[in-house]
Amino acid sequence: NNYQGEENKLDAYYAGAMLFDAKGQIKKIGNSLFTMIPKDDVVEWHPANADHWTRFALNLREFLDCMSKEGFKKAETYFDNLKLMSIYKWLEVPYTVEKIEGGKYRTYRAEVVL
Repeated sequence: NNYQGEENKLDAYYAGAMLFDAKGQIKKIGNSLFTMIPKDDVVEWHPANADHWTRFALNLREFLDCMSKEGFKKAETYFDNLKLMSIYKWLEVPYTVEKIEGGKYRTYRAEVVL
């Protein structure tokens, strides 16, 4: 939904999600899915959300708490949608956001200290 004019890529997303799920790298919280890519003590995560943004923020907070309990020290994600910045402020967690120009879907990198 963030990229107007693009075709729906639900089938491709679903196929990729099934590969991550088979490795135990998908966590479902509420109506949000979080794909996890562990890298030592950092987890890279990518969301797929079907909840209202306020509920998504609560789901994200629960996800980050789970990642901390699993031993990760930081969580990072990449995004283009600036609306995500307000969610970090609302969560009241230590975070940084930097503009990286990493291409489509990777304009910004956010890191949360768990």
